[in-house]
Amino acid sequence: MRKYIVILLGVFLWSCSQEEMPLYNGKTCIYFNIKDAISSSATDEMNFSFGLLNVMDSVFQIPVMATGDLADYDRYFDFVMDSTTAMEGVHFDLPEKGVIPAGKNAGYIAVPLHRIVDDEEIYQLHLRLLPNETFELNLPEAYVSSDTVDLLRMTLNFSSSITKPMMWMDNCFGYFSVAKYNAFCEICGKDASYWEGKPNAMVHLALAGIMQAYIEQKMLENRNNSIMSSNTSDFNTNDKDRGMINNHSNINCNISNINKKQNVNRNGRDDLSQERNIF
Repeated sequence: MRKYIVILLGVFLWSCSQEEMPLYNGKTCIYFNIKDAISSSATDEMNFSFGLLNVMDSVFQIPVMATGDLADYDRYFDFVMDSTTAMEGVHFDLPEKGVIPAGKNAGYIAVPLHRIVDDEEIYQLHLRLLPNETFELNLPEAYVSSDTVDLLRMTLNFSSSITKPMMWMDNCFGYFSVAKYNAFCEICGKDASYWEGKPNAMVHLALAGIMQAYIEQKMLENRNNSIMSSNTSDFNTNDKDRGMINNHSNINCNISNINKKQNVNRNGRDDLSQERNIF
């Protein structure tokens, strides 16, 4: 008898807990499903560049995920544009709604983008999801590397010229520039199509190592050329002034100048400026 009382009490408590903590309350949730191209962790930013494509118009799909059960019909969700640096109707158009296709839990917002010839500006489009009669917003943020990512907001960076691809890793390639992008494609034998897909991570890291070695080699060559140029300039000046300064002082001055330049380079304080001189 005691055994049956315990079982009934357990069922009663389980029933109460289910009533107090509903999971979806009859609705499903939506959130931006944007992943970093390398780490696959959540992010709230995407990039698009017409410079990588030979087209004048393109429809960019911003991924959105729905939780809960699948449906056998298309489900539409709402969103709003919080702000933009572009002109709607000129640089882009916005659909009225986003869609989760029938039989799927992954959908998108399809944003038509328009190329403007000779326009090198990088524009931003900030979007935010809204609840409606079909979808709720119960997943506001995700935790990534001790930081939070807002899953209900996203930023699309787009340009008619070449912009930083999503696969560009700052920790491997450094800052982005068109000159460095072109150098990578030339050195590694790649073209724009390489950046459009999702390359093998190990291959991509290997190519990043090749690019980094190239940058370091160019920086070393520039340092040596700078030192040699300065050394030659010092001797030329000393030749002109040899009537006032003795040869022993000239040599000591040249050695001192070279050592100072080498010390600055060893400290690495000018690395970024030197890299920018290359690209």
